[in-house]
Amino acid sequence: MQKDKTSRLIYSASDLVNFTLCPSITLYDLQNLETPLEKAEDDPYTEILQEKGIAHEKQYLDRLIKSGHTVADIASMPGGSIPELVENTVAAMTEGVDIIYQACLQVEDRIGHIDFLEKVDNPSRPGRHAYEVTDTKLSKKAAPKHIVQLCFYSELLEHFQGSLPEYVHLKLGTAGRNRFISRTITPITKSSGPGMSGFYLKSLRIIPSRAATADTVHGSICAQTGGYRMTTCPWWLISGTPRSKNWKMPV
Repeated sequence: MQKDKTSRLIYSASDLVNFTLCPSITLYDLQNLETPLEKAEDDPYTEILQEKGIAHEKQYLDRLIKSGHTVADIASMPGGSIPELVENTVAAMTEGVDIIYQACLQVEDRIGHIDFLEKVDNPSRPGRHAYEVTDTKLSKKAAPKHIVQLCFYSELLEHFQGSLPEYVHLKLGTAGRNRFISRTITPITKSSGPGMSGFYLKSLRIIPSRAATADTVHGSICAQTGGYRMTTCPWWLISGTPRSKNWKMPV
């Protein structure tokens, strides 16, 4: 979660996933934007997972390059601001590069930092080609939160290429690769419609105004994060709430 130059809140796929799992994480992130919170101590196990995740992503990139695909590495291009990253991503899409690595797309208050956009032979706004999202994960199987992220990215991509990608892909920690039909899963996450992500995204946008006027948050202790969960929210019942990697949470 971040603010742009106009102090507008900008939400990422991770913000949406975290909010659906445990709204207390969102509250801490919002608080940190106004008053920086004390950083939690580094977790060696989390650091190892992050390193392995980066290595897994790089291995897949190297495999694509060795296969002869043209690659645009957006993060390595001149200009590191969000508008410049988006501009470079769209330029690479228009050019028709086979693989766009570390792509960045933004639509209003939603931003996506996407591992890979892979070119397919479907006509779209950029030309006689289109792109599909591929995300790399260390997991052995796809999890619901992975699907939410893929759909979030695909909806951003639809805005730029004028059509929803036919498929979304997960490159897993095993040798496996999962493919999902976009039109069968994006209704769950359409932010402009009545889908689940639309509901969560609208609720996520309400949280800042509610948090600013609330003196306390009444809830129970979150067993996973060690912080508060709001008892009036059904989301805390969802299993698999991640541990906070950023802030010390009061008990």
